[in-house]
Amino acid sequence: MSHFGGRPNDPIPRAARLERIEFAYGPLAEFIPCGLPHCKQLHGRGFVVTFVDENGAVGRGVIGQDCGRRHFGEAWKEEYRQHRARQRESEMHARSTEFVRLTDAVEPALEKLLPALEKQEHIRSTLYRCAPFFMRHCETAVKSGGVVRVIGPDLQVFEHNIKGGGFFVAGGDHDRAWQAVMAIRGVRHLIADPATKLKDLSERISHAGDLRQALKSARAALAEGQMALKAGHMRDLIAVVGAQMQFGETYIRVNGSVLEAAPPGSMKPIAVGNLVEFGRLAKQCLQQEATGRS
Repeated sequence: MSHFGGRPNDPIPRAARLERIEFAYGPLAEFIPCGLPHCKQLHGRGFVVTFVDENGAVGRGVIGQDCGRRHFGEAWKEEYRQHRARQRESEMHARSTEFVRLTDAVEPALEKLLPALEKQEHIRSTLYRCAPFFMRHCETAVKSGGVVRVIGPDLQVFEHNIKGGGFFVAGGDHDRAWQAVMAIRGVRHLIADPATKLKDLSERISHAGDLRQALKSARAALAEGQMALKAGHMRDLIAVVGAQMQFGETYIRVNGSVLEAAPPGSMKPIAVGNLVEFGRLAKQCLQQEATGRS
């Protein structure tokens, strides 16, 4: 009897009955003899199998795939199919376990950010509807270096560094975060259902995407909005961009702590959002999410 990997490597008799393929080995730097005594080939890869000899004794040995197919015939084909099924199940179990471990942290973190992201998205979409000139001007400036620069009627140049530029050039942050949460819940439901097929579970985990990146993006988007929507910053931006606005084209202002705007052609403003309240909400959500990580 020899040993392979700390396990017995018994010779496999001609009359042996295949019991189970335990695991695959290889590739090996040094090839090893086949478990079949009549096989003179050295194998760099193969399988560790358990077998039952003609006397009913159980042994454990190594064998190459071609040797196994020739020696055990149909029994090898069937056991190899079951071995692959067990292997896929084991791999999916490990993948599911890792998914649950990861999402135990990611899901509640995303949920903590959702209220502020929803409010931020409301402010952004309302501004694009009511103050399109202002938002497009800021978006262009962000894409061109982050400085909004306009020339007034007297040819005086006004400029201001934009903070939180991502707020002006991106959208859908709340929807993406919410979709990530729903993807997590969908996969967790499949994991809990014993009738779930491995193929379906694998596809749903892959479709969920990079959840760490989803959380990182949501966190960054809210931080950008927090900077952009400070009352003083918005007031300065409006003052600069307003130097190029034509009367009646866009109405936008910060009235106390409330951002107000009206659609083009209308001078009746609506409250877009309380910037101080949003700042508090964003800070609270980011602090709660950071506390969950610590």
